[in-house]
Amino acid sequence: MATPRWSFVLTFVLVQHTAALPQRDNLVMYIFAPTDPEFLRNLEYFVREAIQGDTRSDYVIVVQESTDMRVVTLPKLPRHARYVRHTNRCYDWGSFGWLLLTGRVDPRRYRYFLFINCSVRGPFLPTYARGRIHWTHPFTSRLVGDVRMVGPTISCEGSPLNGDFRGKWRHNPHVQSYVVATDLVGLQVLIDDGRVFHCHNTRWTTIYYSELGSSTAILKAGYNLDCLMAKYQGVDWRNKTNWGCNGRSSPQSELTYDGVSLDPHEVMFVKVKEALLQRNISYALKAARYDVWQERGPSDMAVVTANAYGLDEFSYKASRILVMKARGEGCFDADFYRAGNTDLRGITSDAAAWKHYTFYGQFERRPYRSCVASRWWSKAGAIGVCGHNEVCSKCVARMRFVLKDRGCVFCRQENTQVVFTRFMGDYTSRLAPEDFDKLQARVASRELFALPEVEGFFDDEAHLQTIRALCGFTHPVLAAAGRSAPKFNDFTSLKRHIESTCSQFFCDICIKGRKIFLSEQLLYSKDALRRHQDTGDESGPLAESGFKGHPSCKFCRTRFFDSSELYRHMEGSHEHCFLCRRAAPDKYVYYRHYKELEGGCAAAVSLGLLSLVAELISLCPDASKRRLLLGVHRAFICSPAAQDPGLVGAGWMPPEAAVAKANRVAQHSSWGCQRCGLSNAPDDASCEACGGSRPAEEQQPAHFSAASAAAAPAPGPSSYGGLQLSFGLRSAEAAEPASSRPGGSGSSRGPPTSAAPPAAPAAADFPSLPQGSGRGGVASGPDMGRADSGGLDEAFGGASAGGGGKGKKGKGSTFKIGLPATSAAGGAGGGGRTHPQNIWTQPKPKVGNQWSGPGGGKLAKMHGAVNDAWE
Repeated sequence: MATPRWSFVLTFVLVQHTAALPQRDNLVMYIFAPTDPEFLRNLEYFVREAIQGDTRSDYVIVVQESTDMRVVTLPKLPRHARYVRHTNRCYDWGSFGWLLLTGRVDPRRYRYFLFINCSVRGPFLPTYARGRIHWTHPFTSRLVGDVRMVGPTISCEGSPLNGDFRGKWRHNPHVQSYVVATDLVGLQVLIDDGRVFHCHNTRWTTIYYSELGSSTAILKAGYNLDCLMAKYQGVDWRNKTNWGCNGRSSPQSELTYDGVSLDPHEVMFVKVKEALLQRNISYALKAARYDVWQERGPSDMAVVTANAYGLDEFSYKASRILVMKARGEGCFDADFYRAGNTDLRGITSDAAAWKHYTFYGQFERRPYRSCVASRWWSKAGAIGVCGHNEVCSKCVARMRFVLKDRGCVFCRQENTQVVFTRFMGDYTSRLAPEDFDKLQARVASRELFALPEVEGFFDDEAHLQTIRALCGFTHPVLAAAGRSAPKFNDFTSLKRHIESTCSQFFCDICIKGRKIFLSEQLLYSKDALRRHQDTGDESGPLAESGFKGHPSCKFCRTRFFDSSELYRHMEGSHEHCFLCRRAAPDKYVYYRHYKELEGGCAAAVSLGLLSLVAELISLCPDASKRRLLLGVHRAFICSPAAQDPGLVGAGWMPPEAAVAKANRVAQHSSWGCQRCGLSNAPDDASCEACGGSRPAEEQQPAHFSAASAAAAPAPGPSSYGGLQLSFGLRSAEAAEPASSRPGGSGSSRGPPTSAAPPAAPAAADFPSLPQGSGRGGVASGPDMGRADSGGLDEAFGGASAGGGGKGKKGKGSTFKIGLPATSAAGGAGGGGRTHPQNIWTQPKPKVGNQWSGPGGGKLAKMHGAVNDAWE
């Protein structure tokens, strides 16, 4: 591309205008901000290796200052270098513009301009070049002809405007801005752009308008870019066919420079940050090591004799050992390894050969052959439109059949069709993109064989049958047993056949969660399956991976494949109170905390306790206890008066599966057999003891309305004698004398008369659970007016008589739920007694907790009561 004519005129005018000024070759502008522990070391290295002894350049170091930055001691500078203080409100390019456009430097005195920031360490010159060439020469010597911008590296990664990846992008190649060199003509182009040296407020706009924008301005002006990377020598970046360089990946990451990493001696400056050193990024480690060697020099014997590898050999080997172990034995060609290493012919097993290579051979540079995913590579691979063929056919089939993933392992391009062929290294068959349109025609002519299950085509029929068997309903245990098994069309038939003929069992959880072929799934005996789910396998691939069993949800007693799946279940099914969800299915609310109804300190309550109380109500096997706990929930959790309106907000809608699960759990209710009185599980259709059928009314779906909820015997606030509860468990009626209660004058035997509950929630808003009978007949709710039932305090954590509320030997407090063992009618006088199942001892708290404030003691007792009610 021809150089614009006006550039020669501009250059001539600039030279004539600056002829009378004292000329220096270079103006080096360096931005320093102590935001990383390594940045000061980078500056010290630059002062020592670049500034000291330089007679060609002037240096201006801009120190970005801010109140939140740590104070550091800056290295001393020679006379041709100076510090300039600047408020840290602009990014690098904005600070450079502040220097150039405010008169703090005079660009007319210099021929070349270099912009550097403190995230890089350099310059690094090979030993044969140190002291022989000036460090700026590799940059400035390239600013000839039509090249107007040079840097260590060029990237084609691109960047979106304002960080919006779905919005506008710039994809042009750009000189990465940690080191940029230009001349007077290039500087004028950047200044004329108007946005390159602007003080942008965000990192994304700086990258878009300054880092990429600077190269865009140079290219639009008709000039070219250049860099020190060996891969890009002589590239014309004005040609847009080169704008997809390096697969549109930045070369700054480990191994992203065409499979290798940058080298300090190739690009002179490399990034060195604390995070890069901790991640063992090779070019950062090299730069840090070169720094130490150059600073101490050959006279330091510690440098000459040291070898970090010998001091900690395993730490350098560990990563490569782990990679081989992760690949597994199936990824290793043991026959090739033994044939290529004649001293190892005594190793007869494939496992021993793989182990030798993993721990020794790979560090002894022995010849070997391996693959990306498995040893099947030596037989066949799969090729997609993208052209990558390094993945074995078995792994591609697994991705496409089991995972339903049609993307390439390497580039993630979706391949609607793949061709399975023999792998022969560089001689593997390759297809042009247009050849994939002709695959069906080749199937018709019997050149290829199709397998719809993987949307693939095979050039070998035997290989086709092998992959087809993997995708079918079969298992190697059948062939090992020597039986001719029939063909199965579904998993259930195969499972039943293996269980009946081989007494082996699949783990249903692994079938759903372990994404491998069915023929690769493990089989267990009954005892081994139980151990597998509880504690993990003693040997095998799962044991080697650290598998410790399938975790279970303690609310719904369901096992999941791993902790991540359990977490998703807990988040979707147990994060919200399902009772509140059932009361208002169209509204999902987060309850952050609740306040006492009658003043006093507010008790902060975690969402976890709310879900715990609600789930325990549903899962409690004793119907009478469940009704009691439901009353607690209705009165002191669901009451609108107990909610802080300022802290209640609409939450997210959980997925349909979570809603369905919550609704099923919400309707669980044990039922009592009318023949023998046994309390049966919610899902049992007949009595477990006598076989009696479940009552017809119990089998109907639970439909709740205001009328049915009001008629239900579940104890709400009114049936508890006007009970109101908060997390402080304070009640106005509990503090009143018995004589002041409606319908009684201190009598301990008279039944409580109904009274309108103060501020009770509407029954339609908070419906009760379906009522089921417990063992031994219908158990009525606690009579709060009875002396023998203990009233409110005893029903919700009151201490037992004797010992001042202490248990035996000071172990804790004994509590009772006021449910008499006999019916309310038969419990007149002092004849009623609390059933032993409704008595527990709350241990003394060994440490303080969040309930230890005023009124918190009763709340802690209630929390313990809920837990013990479940036990």
